[in-house]
Amino acid sequence: MIAALALLTACKAPVDIGDVTWHSAIRPIIVERCTGCHATEGGISFPLDDPATIAALGDTIIAVAAPEGDDAPPYYMPPFGARESAECTPTAPFRNDPRLSSEQIALLVGWLDAGAPVGEEADAAPLPEPPATELIGTPQVSLDLPSYTLQAGLDDDQYRCFPVSGGNPADVWVTGMQILPGNDKVVHHVVVFNDPSNQGPAKITDQGSYPCFGDAGVDGGNILFAWAPGGQPFELPEDAGMRVAGGGGLVVQVHYSPDGTEQTDQSALAVRYSEQPLARSAEMRVIGAVFEQDGSNPWLETAPFSIAPGDSDAVEIWRQPADGTARVFSVFPHMHLAGRQITVSIERGGASEECLLDVPKWDFNWQFSYSYDGSFEQLPEIREGDEIVVECHYDNTVDNPQIAEMLDTLGYSGPQTITVGEDTLDEMCVAIVGVVF
Repeated sequence: MIAALALLTACKAPVDIGDVTWHSAIRPIIVERCTGCHATEGGISFPLDDPATIAALGDTIIAVAAPEGDDAPPYYMPPFGARESAECTPTAPFRNDPRLSSEQIALLVGWLDAGAPVGEEADAAPLPEPPATELIGTPQVSLDLPSYTLQAGLDDDQYRCFPVSGGNPADVWVTGMQILPGNDKVVHHVVVFNDPSNQGPAKITDQGSYPCFGDAGVDGGNILFAWAPGGQPFELPEDAGMRVAGGGGLVVQVHYSPDGTEQTDQSALAVRYSEQPLARSAEMRVIGAVFEQDGSNPWLETAPFSIAPGDSDAVEIWRQPADGTARVFSVFPHMHLAGRQITVSIERGGASEECLLDVPKWDFNWQFSYSYDGSFEQLPEIREGDEIVVECHYDNTVDNPQIAEMLDTLGYSGPQTITVGEDTLDEMCVAIVGVVF
């Protein structure tokens, strides 16, 4: 346990391990931080419900759960990519932050080093409630996706877009969302897009869906919410609603991770809404390069958008003037497979800067909407005259495992020049910023 001992020594605050056992201290940590995802056997999961499993995987668990993590994905477990640093510490904490604290990690390391004692069940500490995964409150509706079957022998990840409609002839204001996965053996993550012109149904090819990558391929298709197994509901700030136009719809993109056997999924989207405008309005603003024409946009400081083959640290910077005064309640960063790091910040007339989010080790397979925890007055503020800056770093080499896998899948012999766009071989540099005003 050399790695474990080194981490324990490096912990900033000393922790008295004492007679720590599975029942007295470790099981509550696992229930609170891990079992939201690791409760059942699935395509991307396995249960962590007994001390023997934790002990057998001890070094691996420490490597992926430590605050600094390992350089090779997966380097964060739970898979929460945002990180604070001297260069970027948001003014408000993140809501539902699943990361283990330094003290929890030190307890886990010390327990493993002591031989993973189980202890007496009579001495068991109270178990915390697992993270809530149900959307509460009314009125809400469950929008069922069509059933989708992955054929046996399939081993490449699949991205399918399912158009759904709430059947609302008039405008509604969404206040919360949650994904209800149908088959956790193959559902890897889900992204929900707005479809204000209801273009999705015309794109269907088979099984009630169409293939898609990166976005939904519909006009005005902003990202509203991203979900991964164990993810908690997307909650808008109190008394705030996000308008969804009457006659429009939503598109739910499901990332499937096949296990080689025939599997059928029928997931659903739960939506809580108001039929009347609320005290505050919320909207998702797209800040950054998304489409081909964005490659020469004057807001793209590094135009033209072009990432050369073999460039391990290409940088693209998007600098966009603020559209009025608002408070930021969430940030959804987005790049494709060459992405390495993404940072989102507010620059106030060149006089000061406020960092909203830094994801120093981007992983396309683990995307999240990062929401802030606080009252309206405590949320980060965008003011007239400010600029929103999105800075993206890319690794377009075969040392980037995501690029290497993509090249192999597409049959390319080596890296290609990457420009901005919606295809697999394209890139984006964008933050979907949730604002309330």
